[in-house]
Amino acid sequence: MILKSLELQGFKTFPDKTTLSFERGITSVVGPNGSGKSNISDAMRWVMGEQSLRTLRCSKMEDVIFGGTPQRKALGFAEVTLTIDNADRALPFDNDQVAITRRYYRSGESEYLINKSTVRLRDVNELFMDTGLGRDGYSIIGQGKIDSIVGAKSEDRREIFEEAAGISRFRYRKEESERRLLKAEENLVRLRDILAELESRVGPLKEQAEKAEKFIRYDGEKKGLEIGIWLETLERSGRALREQEEKIGTIRAQHQEIEEELEALAQRAEENYRETNDCTAAMDRLRGEAAGLDEQALRVEGETGVLQNEIAHNAQDAQRLEGQIQAAQQSHEEAQKDMDQKREDMARQEARMQRSRKELVDYAARLEELRRDADQATRQLEEAAAQLAGVNASLSEERVRMSSLQSSTVEVTRRAQAVEESARQNRERQSAAQEECQELTEMLDSLQRDIAAKENAVKGWQMRLDSRKSRVQSARDALDRLTLDANEQLRRARLLEDLERNLEGFGQSVKAVMKEAGRGLLRGICGPVTRLITVPGEYAVALETALGAAMQNIVTETDGDAKAAIRFLQSRDQGRATFLPLTTVKGRTLDSRDLRELESMPGYVGAASELCGCEDKYRGVRDSLLGRVAVAEDLDSAVAI
Repeated sequence: MILKSLELQGFKTFPDKTTLSFERGITSVVGPNGSGKSNISDAMRWVMGEQSLRTLRCSKMEDVIFGGTPQRKALGFAEVTLTIDNADRALPFDNDQVAITRRYYRSGESEYLINKSTVRLRDVNELFMDTGLGRDGYSIIGQGKIDSIVGAKSEDRREIFEEAAGISRFRYRKEESERRLLKAEENLVRLRDILAELESRVGPLKEQAEKAEKFIRYDGEKKGLEIGIWLETLERSGRALREQEEKIGTIRAQHQEIEEELEALAQRAEENYRETNDCTAAMDRLRGEAAGLDEQALRVEGETGVLQNEIAHNAQDAQRLEGQIQAAQQSHEEAQKDMDQKREDMARQEARMQRSRKELVDYAARLEELRRDADQATRQLEEAAAQLAGVNASLSEERVRMSSLQSSTVEVTRRAQAVEESARQNRERQSAAQEECQELTEMLDSLQRDIAAKENAVKGWQMRLDSRKSRVQSARDALDRLTLDANEQLRRARLLEDLERNLEGFGQSVKAVMKEAGRGLLRGICGPVTRLITVPGEYAVALETALGAAMQNIVTETDGDAKAAIRFLQSRDQGRATFLPLTTVKGRTLDSRDLRELESMPGYVGAASELCGCEDKYRGVRDSLLGRVAVAEDLDSAVAI
């Protein structure tokens, strides 16, 4: 390993590109104080990754850039390139010549390159480990360096000895591995917590999913049943309504007919009342006639003396008349019996005939009174018959009077027969009304039975409706439980979303850049690699292993966006991050020949870049990270491949 050249441009006192070539042997730089001799050693330290401003003799990193003179303006960047001959492969780099370049811009952006390929500061430090070079090496001895080594603590001297012994690389790797292991342990703890949280949800979520599926199925069945029930109910209700309307129409017609018949019966009762009044008037006339007979009997008594001489002559005629009178009395008694029977029959009529029956009873009472009057007249006639011997001259007139009495009796009998006929007609009407009432009662019973049947049907539907309501209530209770479970899942999902939104698991620098981009202060930030690449679940572990720390690399639109983010991290002292500008990152993939060979091997799954997806503009980033990575089914297959 031989130092070949040092190229400086814009570094401190070297505004122009200056190349210092180092031949074999010892090269010394001689000059007066202030001529810039130490700037060469500072450039050597700076290009190999020195970050200490005190060691570089600066107050800020921007001081390494040429600040200008009255004759020349200041430059915008500083660049130093160190070229080393690596023919003996002292440096772990597969090239005969290694050129390490460092650029720093006045904006605060910094770049490291090895053979014109962008690398990290970490790569430069690892390149010079165990060689004596680098920021922790002992190859560059400056002013006061020996005193600091002699007076250093045992721990600091140990670092120098380890560097000289060639084990600093391993110590650095050990520390780096320990940091990674610690970070991985933290990630594992976090993952175990998340896994435990998710595993605790699997069982309830499965049950809830099954309940939700059952609820959806039952809800569909319920809707179908409810629709069927409502359609059936509407159809049956329509039929029942039509039947009830028809029955109501029929009953209304029958009610109208009954009303008309009742009105006719009322009219007939009124006629009977008028006929009864006529009978009463006739009985009044008979009373008048009886009073006339009384007057005649008085006159007969006055003429008894005159008629006594005619009694003997007319005794036979009187006996004959007495026989006729007895026959008339017998016929009156029979008529009285018939009237009593008629009154008993009329007493059984309905309440609406009560008035007519009362009037008939009054009529019978009056007829009885007339009979008593007739008996009295008969007794008077018997007394007159005893005196007929003296009243022969008035016999013919008495006969006329008796004939008139018989005629009146016949008229009374005829009128009694008319009253009996009216009563018979009233009984027939009452019977017809009773038959109609019986029919209406039967119809009412039929309607009541129909109503009871309808009520039973309604109770049956009510029971089914109650059953459906209970099932609906059960479904609602299940829905409430599912809603609570869903709310709980939403709460947990929001918790996970918050973890995702807060970039849980990412480094502090990545979080700071993404938050600043979210505020709109950094432009062109696309996001971390893991957010831009979609990976199927079965390949997640393999691709995470392949990506490693590159999962936290930040993709930007342009180089300028990446530099702005770097300046932000430096200004805020938020750590370091790796940026992948879309304009410069170009991916490489396996060629078709290699793919054909890999596809023929057992256990080969596919190229990692083909197993994940992304937008077209991120293909370069994806291919640069995973383009030359093959995924195997297991470790044995990978080893065989």
